[in-house]
Amino acid sequence: MQVGSKIVLGGTFTNVSPAGVNDGTQAVSRTYTLAFNPTTGALDTGYAPVLDGIVWDVWPGPVANTVYLAGAFTTINGVKSKGIALVSTTTGALVAGWKPVALNGVVYSVRQAGSHLLIGGAFTTVGGVAHAGIASLNPDSTAVRQADSSNTRRAHMDGDVVTELTLRNTL
Repeated sequence: MQVGSKIVLGGTFTNVSPAGVNDGTQAVSRTYTLAFNPTTGALDTGYAPVLDGIVWDVWPGPVANTVYLAGAFTTINGVKSKGIALVSTTTGALVAGWKPVALNGVVYSVRQAGSHLLIGGAFTTVGGVAHAGIASLNPDSTAVRQADSSNTRRAHMDGDVVTELTLRNTL
């Protein structure tokens, strides 16, 4: 996902080699996310968050130089943030004021539409409220949007797993 002047990726990798080096001799540790310059291919050495699980999706954050990460992680840089996080694309640190919502599973997809942060995944509760794989949150703090979430719960069958969210119209 291009965010500003860099591309941020997520995945199952734990190290990466510089552009053009395929033999692994110059591998650099990157746990499940990295950023690079799209013109030169150079690894962004400032963006190096340490996660304890896979990043399944990346989406631009609500302000410049931020990005949402969604995945199977429980911590970022040793700080609890299960499944969803807002990080700086400059430093890889959690954005100040980010308050992760409690959820009981994995987030596979994240999208922001206006004042809604939509998450989809394999979970049954978000913020202590029953959800079946989809929830609507506030983009800046991840507080569950109760009225919106009750509508998404009714529109989604219990027990389903949402692996991808696609926006057709903004909310």
